[in-house]
Amino acid sequence: MGKDHSWAPFSEIDKLKGQLAKFNLDSEGMESTVKIKEGDNSLKVDMKLDSKDLEEAEVLLSEESILVKGKGDRIIKSIALPCEVNPDAKIEFSEARLKFEANYKR
Repeated sequence: MGKDHSWAPFSEIDKLKGQLAKFNLDSEGMESTVKIKEGDNSLKVDMKLDSKDLEEAEVLLSEESILVKGKGDRIIKSIALPCEVNPDAKIEFSEARLKFEANYKR
């Protein structure tokens, strides 16, 4: 008898969603929840977060990235920025959003 070479694509998608969930990534269409706008002198970032994540969020902004950590050092978001910025930006939390504007590093 021959081997069964059937393919179940939806089971592979379900498996991928399960793997993404381990990293707390959005598997629903994988739409970005981060908006980055480059201006003349600064970079503006608007990041949507779950309201429960904002309660104990710690935000670490470096020259090249932003890292949002939750309870127990759980990584909520980690994003590489498209350019180097000064990491001394004021970070605002409001209505399940994290926003900041950082000047470009010169």
